[in-house]
Amino acid sequence: MTVDDVVEAVFRRLCLRQRHQGVGAAMSLTELQIGLGVTEAELMEALKVARLSDDLYIAFTAPDRLTLGPSWRARCEDQERAGPMSAFGILLLAIRRLWAAANDG
Repeated sequence: MTVDDVVEAVFRRLCLRQRHQGVGAAMSLTELQIGLGVTEAELMEALKVARLSDDLYIAFTAPDRLTLGPSWRARCEDQERAGPMSAFGILLLAIRRLWAAANDG
């Protein structure tokens, strides 16, 4: 896994936690490390990259616990809103294609 892969995986884990436990839900570094299947060094490097961003990706709630920062929290909420519409859009496209194929033949 590249550092960017681990950063993205951290986002997905924290976003999932937020969806199930609400805004501000935190995860321990140990939970993240085990859940992602990465080494401590890989996780620390990814967190360093995330913390260096001006976009406030993560926020520490304690020395060993973190949550989504404002930027990632907004991204998570946007994805949650877009999720059902995206699935609906795919279904609608499939129905249109089936309808077109049935009416052309």
